[in-house]
Amino acid sequence: MLKRSTSNPQRLVAARLDVPDLLGELQNRTELPRKVLADILVQSGRLEDATVNPSAFVDAVTAIVQAGKRLMMTNGIVYKPLDEWWAQDLFAAEDDVPLDRLVPVAHAPLDHIVTDSNIEAALAKALDISGAIKLFAKLPSGFKITTPLGTYNPDWAIVRRHDGREDVYLVSESKGDLNTLREAEKAQIACGKAHFEALEIPFVTATNLDGILAQV
Repeated sequence: MLKRSTSNPQRLVAARLDVPDLLGELQNRTELPRKVLADILVQSGRLEDATVNPSAFVDAVTAIVQAGKRLMMTNGIVYKPLDEWWAQDLFAAEDDVPLDRLVPVAHAPLDHIVTDSNIEAALAKALDISGAIKLFAKLPSGFKITTPLGTYNPDWAIVRRHDGREDVYLVSESKGDLNTLREAEKAQIACGKAHFEALEIPFVTATNLDGILAQV
């Protein structure tokens, strides 16, 4: 006769790890008061998860809290115009730039554009030969907008010929895939849009010339 082997059913129990000072670690990462963080953790109903993987728990809570902070700081932000101007001398030639980053142009403040990627190089060439664009510039690093999340530097400024007039536009984030933007970058773009709305200057987000012209 064959003997049938049997085994008693067993329950897998997740190991419980030593929990560090959650409030202290979260306070260091988020700069929120301990009482506020304690309320968040208690109301989440997920505090028990910290005993399974404390490190992952702290990372997840930090990400959620930071996202909430960004939303609170930037949602509905309003800028007011000031009697200040950016000077043209912001557009100064850079020294010791590798040749493969330089794109010769004819319709910009300088006779070349310093690019940071192949995507920017392609856009600079397209802007320069487009009959719809009178003038354009890759905005220098000194052209900064103040936001609650730090300073923000849009990518391009363009002057477009349109219906017999010439309009100025600001262009943001000429990256290959706008879907890959981090939440912090999206929040800064929202601040940039609000900033230029106060100046009555259209602000668009696009990755190529067709995307820009479709919006302006």
